[in-house]
Amino acid sequence: MSGHPIRIAELAERLDALRRRLQELPPRAAALPLQEVEAVADLVAVAARPNWDYLGKRLEGIDSLVSVAAVDALPLHEIEELRGEARRAGERHRGRVDPGSLDEAMERLVRQRARERLQLPRVSTV
Repeated sequence: MSGHPIRIAELAERLDALRRRLQELPPRAAALPLQEVEAVADLVAVAARPNWDYLGKRLEGIDSLVSVAAVDALPLHEIEELRGEARRAGERHRGRVDPGSLDEAMERLVRQRARERLQLPRVSTV
């Protein structure tokens, strides 16, 4: 691995697994992250010596896009269920944490749970 957290072949496999899962989502939700996954997969396929810093930024961008797409892909009743779960989790911290930070944390939890529910793997190496 020579100092990199992941081998290029493993990264290609992760991207392929994510591509397959994204193709099962509604096109309106999956289009943008799918486009980015395919672009990065093309880079990985031809990279003998990848620029890991650049690649890492692109992978983090993919994970962000996928997290948003996961929420967009779920039916409204499931999103509301996840938001309710996040609100209940957040209530324990209300008054002890900055309200803006708490709202951001609750929204991250919703995205994380949506992603888990749809079994969308992460590709970022951090």
